[in-house]
Amino acid sequence: MEFNTSLAVLLGVLLLMGGFAIGIAINKEKIVEVEKTVPVEKIVEVEKIVNVEVPGPSLLDKAVSDFMKAIELEEDEAGNEITLMDDYNVDFDEISVKKIYDEYVIVHDGDKSSIEFSIKLKFDEEDQPSERVKFDVLVEYEEDEDTEITIL
Repeated sequence: MEFNTSLAVLLGVLLLMGGFAIGIAINKEKIVEVEKTVPVEKIVEVEKIVNVEVPGPSLLDKAVSDFMKAIELEEDEAGNEITLMDDYNVDFDEISVKKIYDEYVIVHDGDKSSIEFSIKLKFDEEDQPSERVKFDVLVEYEEDEDTEITIL
């Protein structure tokens, strides 16, 4: 009986090895090298510094602002009297800009600049209907000098 057991074990080992060999032979894959070119999108980030000029207030905006300041203070920087509120018998908070006309003249002469423009102001008196008046204004700027404003 010993012979039969040894034979059975040997036969089992042989069958197992044969199964492995057959399995390897059946499932053996062929490895083939294929060269393939695939297009790839390349994203590149580039930092670009751009100088952008941001315009400051125009000379017209500055002149209108200086004119309104002179009306409120009742004089320009040079001390010239501006009697607009007395002439129309109103307070400054009753005056507003109704319209700034598009046509204006700017003259640059060395360190001196002047702007002549037209502006329509609205006077809102409490007990009276509002009044609108057009003014022609000359504002003169000179480097290191006070601004002069003249109502033409």
